[in-house]
Amino acid sequence: MVSHEYFQELISMYALGAVGDAERKQVQAHLSECAACRKSLRQEQAAVNTLPFSVAPVEPSQETKLKLFARVDADLAQNHAAHVPQRAMKQTARRAWFAQPVFAFAVLALVALLAIGGWMVLQNLESPEQQAIASIMNDPLVQKISLAGTPDAPDAWGEMYMVPGQSRAVLKVGGLASLPSDKGYEFWFFRGGEPQPSDVFTVNADGTNTVLVNARDKVENFKGWGVTIEPRQGVEKPTGTIVIVGGL
Repeated sequence: MVSHEYFQELISMYALGAVGDAERKQVQAHLSECAACRKSLRQEQAAVNTLPFSVAPVEPSQETKLKLFARVDADLAQNHAAHVPQRAMKQTARRAWFAQPVFAFAVLALVALLAIGGWMVLQNLESPEQQAIASIMNDPLVQKISLAGTPDAPDAWGEMYMVPGQSRAVLKVGGLASLPSDKGYEFWFFRGGEPQPSDVFTVNADGTNTVLVNARDKVENFKGWGVTIEPRQGVEKPTGTIVIVGGL
């Protein structure tokens, strides 16, 4: 049986996105049951989020990029092989990840990768809304709900990402038409068949957008969702065309 200490050592690598699919699934399953590791993950993610602000954007050569990726892949593969738990092996003393060369290199590699596209990372982190979206999307307990277009908008689609216990979620939409300046798309949470208004948003030129939507209760207490075309300032009850629905 995999020990608790094993997962504690993996948390830092998980926060960096430097674990394989099998280990990621193991960590996510453990996080759903372990409050201590969830706290550690939040601390590690906070540290990772500060890294973009410590480097100036540069544009390395293509050769440098390829060498960097190859080195990261090789070191992480070697580290994974050295840390596979064996049932017959006695539990060894725990070592902090920060003391291991492979972890130190992973941090330096991440900083270098952030420098490659530093301006893009800074754009994604510069607003509180974008930070909240990233927090929900990266939460190990996030749940995805698919929404569909209606006959009035057959090409439309939606995806909602929510974390139980929170009162906001991430909404991704696509296939929607651009609207006049006095109109917007309003999102609705439904409970017991009754709509509760959320946020009004617009879409990009390609008909897509990713937005933060706020509920008046915990997100898991709602069983239906929808998007309608409404006045730009929003309304308290749906009045316009329904373009996306789910759960109803």
